[in-house]
Amino acid sequence: MFVEPTPGGAIRIALSIVAAIGTLTLIVLAPPPRPRYGMVDEVAMHPRDWDHEQIRVHGWVRAGSIQRAGRTTTFELTREGVRLAVSYVGLVPETLKDQSEVVVSGELVHDGDGWILGGTELMAKCATKYDAGSAGTTVYK
Repeated sequence: MFVEPTPGGAIRIALSIVAAIGTLTLIVLAPPPRPRYGMVDEVAMHPRDWDHEQIRVHGWVRAGSIQRAGRTTTFELTREGVRLAVSYVGLVPETLKDQSEVVVSGELVHDGDGWILGGTELMAKCATKYDAGSAGTTVYK
C-alpha cells in the first residue's frame, strides 16, 4: 500500500530542523547568567537568599581584618556596621588595604561557624587615593 505524502510535508520537516538548529545555537552562544549583585549588609543580613549562588558583593574592608597566608587572603567586608568574612585565593591587587572599597565575586557558603564568601575575583580601589572635590566631583590625588 502506498501512502501519498501530504502537501507541504517536506517544508514542515525542513522548518522543524531549522528551528531545532536555531534553538541549539542560541543555547550554546548565549552568555552565562550574570552573578547577582548586592551590598555587604544586604547579603549578610539574609545569607540563605544568596547561599551557593555566584554573587558579587560590594563593601569596604574592615580595618585590621586583612590576613595573608600563602596565596590565601582573608578579610572582612563591612557596611552599615554589618560584617561578612571573605576568603580569597589568588593575586591580590595593591589597592586592597584597610577601608578600601571592594567588590568580590564568588560563592557564599556556611562553614559550620558562620557565612564566608569564597572569592574568585577581587576588585579594589584605595580609599586614600580619592577625595571629594568641589561640586561633588571625584579628584584623583
